[in-house]
Amino acid sequence: MKDVLEELERRRPDIVLSDFTLPAFDALEALRMLKARRPDVPFILVTGNRSEEVAVECIHEGADDYILKASLKRLPTSLKNALEKRASEQAKAEAEGALRRSEQQYRLIADNSRDLISLVDVAGDFLYASPAHARTLGRSPELLVGAPAMEIVHPDDRAAVRAAWEQAMALRESRTAEFRMWHAEGGWRFFESM
Repeated sequence: MKDVLEELERRRPDIVLSDFTLPAFDALEALRMLKARRPDVPFILVTGNRSEEVAVECIHEGADDYILKASLKRLPTSLKNALEKRASEQAKAEAEGALRRSEQQYRLIADNSRDLISLVDVAGDFLYASPAHARTLGRSPELLVGAPAMEIVHPDDRAAVRAAWEQAMALRESRTAEFRMWHAEGGWRFFESM
């Protein structure tokens, strides 16, 4: 068992094939060691006459597949499937990590910008309002979420804002609009949106 642990520390295997009965321990112990040290490495149990309950237990513990020695012709397909599954999981984890980093960067920019940054759904309701809304319009971003954006736009400017918004949605590119928004403490503020 010590040799197996040392080998797992020394190098990362692409996949592990294990008989159920090993000289110093069994496949369940080998699987647990692998998952503790290299959880992303696929594990396939190759067994002779073990019961399905043992195979199910190994799968429950994290084995990717089990193959009976009597049907080794399934081995190449099982290896391919296990490696493809791990590659897919790794790609997904990398994409999720990149998305998290991107969201953190966006949040950092949006939270520290003096510009009003907002997301509005197709109905025209705020999905997000940056902290600058509090500084510039005296309106808490939390209270704006879910509220209609047009409520705080000057009535004379709403048609131009709607037209710019509809063009932006249809063409999938930004449009510029100049309009006034109502400050919570009174008075109109002039803005240009892009």
